[in-house]
Amino acid sequence: MTGWLIAVIYVIRVSLGILFQIGPFWLSIAAGILAGSQSLVTVVLSRGAAKARITKGMQNLIDLASWVLLSAFFGFDAFFSNSSLFSPWALLIVAPIVLNPCEAGSFSLFAAVLPSALGIADAAGAFSGGSPRYGVIISVLAGFALGSVARTKGLKRKAELDLALANQQDRERKILQLKDAEVEIAARIQRTLLVDQTEEGPKDVVLDAITVASNAVDGDFYGLIPYSASEIDVLVGDVMGKGVPAALVGAALKGAFLRQALRLIVEHQGRLPTPGELVTAVHGSIVDQLMDLDRFATLQYIRFNTKKLTMTYVDCGHTPFIHYDASLGVCWVLKGTNLPIGFTDEQVYHSYEIPLSPADRLLFYSDGISEASNEKKELFGEWRLADILRQNAYLEPRELLRRILNTAMFFASAEGFRDDVTCIAVAMDPKARSEIKKSREFSCEMQSLAGVSSFIDLVLPENLETARKTAITESVLEATERVLQHLKAIQTDKPKPVMVEWEEAGELCAGAVYEKGAQETTDKLPAEADELEELPGNDSLPTLMAYRLEYRSTDSWISIRILYHGAALPQQRGKALDICKAHKPDSVYVAQGQDNLAMVGLVFYM
Repeated sequence: MTGWLIAVIYVIRVSLGILFQIGPFWLSIAAGILAGSQSLVTVVLSRGAAKARITKGMQNLIDLASWVLLSAFFGFDAFFSNSSLFSPWALLIVAPIVLNPCEAGSFSLFAAVLPSALGIADAAGAFSGGSPRYGVIISVLAGFALGSVARTKGLKRKAELDLALANQQDRERKILQLKDAEVEIAARIQRTLLVDQTEEGPKDVVLDAITVASNAVDGDFYGLIPYSASEIDVLVGDVMGKGVPAALVGAALKGAFLRQALRLIVEHQGRLPTPGELVTAVHGSIVDQLMDLDRFATLQYIRFNTKKLTMTYVDCGHTPFIHYDASLGVCWVLKGTNLPIGFTDEQVYHSYEIPLSPADRLLFYSDGISEASNEKKELFGEWRLADILRQNAYLEPRELLRRILNTAMFFASAEGFRDDVTCIAVAMDPKARSEIKKSREFSCEMQSLAGVSSFIDLVLPENLETARKTAITESVLEATERVLQHLKAIQTDKPKPVMVEWEEAGELCAGAVYEKGAQETTDKLPAEADELEELPGNDSLPTLMAYRLEYRSTDSWISIRILYHGAALPQQRGKALDICKAHKPDSVYVAQGQDNLAMVGLVFYM
């Protein structure tokens, strides 16, 4: 506004000079040039202030300089014109005060200093040959009076506005404190009532959990549901979003699991529902509400059975969990194929069962820790978690979680955790159990299927029914054939072969073995590869020359695993694993391990 007023005053001077021939003509030309320059400066300040990063203080200094230049110009004009027809001093004194009446600073006072001095000099006759000009005296005094009134009212109005602003800020601060108090209460309720105590459950399972909220309350949740002295269910999930809304949805989901579990137990006359039945029932009861709220949740529902030494899990789009296999010293990364809860109403949830060994460790976590990034934008990732788990598998779950959290926080120290973090560590009680373990290695060729069949016939219990033996053998052969086809498919990108040597019957033998990835058949495998051998215990990561079949059995189950180097068999979200079609095992799962190790697991109930 100030800039346009200055430009208008220059234009008035140009008009008076041309129409009434006031002052020399060159002063009118100078006034025109200054009017154009002032207009250009005003346009630049109004449109380009943000881009040019011109602050309010810088703009005030530019306006003050323009006002001083305007006053100096009219001082020259009065001196050269020696005319009393046009005296702008009152306007130049009053205008900056009226334009910013609420301005508490000294801008308007400084802007009025020069025109006041020039006006007094003009009134004393400095520009009229020494004769006083009483009209100028009256106009200057009137300008001072009007300016004083405007400034007094402006400062009073500013005081009223400052008081109103202070009251508004005080109200907003109290509202914010009230909201913070409500959020803190919600966080305390979540920590006290919605997070289960970890000391509950069977004595053969030791577990602990930790959760770190990115806000006071978070969308991560977990729950423990002990059913008996040998069974406990673990629920871990992550609701889309953060804060109180996500926490409320998480609480609703936990409540839905408890309600549906009770309902199914009553309907089944005391029979415990399977994890797949329970997750399907919860999804059916809450999917419509979640879709209306435009929310969904990823979760894993796990049941540990210490009597059978098994783990049954239903994965609903959650982060993969990590299984430390104590028998091999390997960490496996496993995930399911189901979609998140509330993502679609056309979802059938599939469960998978995994046999466990004494001293095994399991880690369930949310993406807040696996997706934590450092200053280089590198993600922490599940393989760093797997390395920590494998190197510290001897620790109790509580100490293990503390080490994982400290390592992740150090990794992301600059960035911090941007999402909620939840981790649950589970340790199986290392009691001695009756278990049979056998293994054999085979060359990566279809002709090895005959050896696989003879190996299965050899290790299966003699008291097993013939039909059951046939079904197990056919399932293993079908899964093995699928693995061999998978290895052949990924051989298109062959790694570099490495020559190895071994001694057999006093004779030095040699063959080509491929590093990580699909394995090529060696010229001649060691004779031990065709012999039945005990599985190693707490051994280092296996170095396979081809692929290995591992057989384990207890009174409750038979587990056959196919180990090989390469990528795990692909899984598709929303569909069950389709490995064995003609003869389906009771459970089938795939896993990716460290050192480029992969696995297909088949489980058969006794």
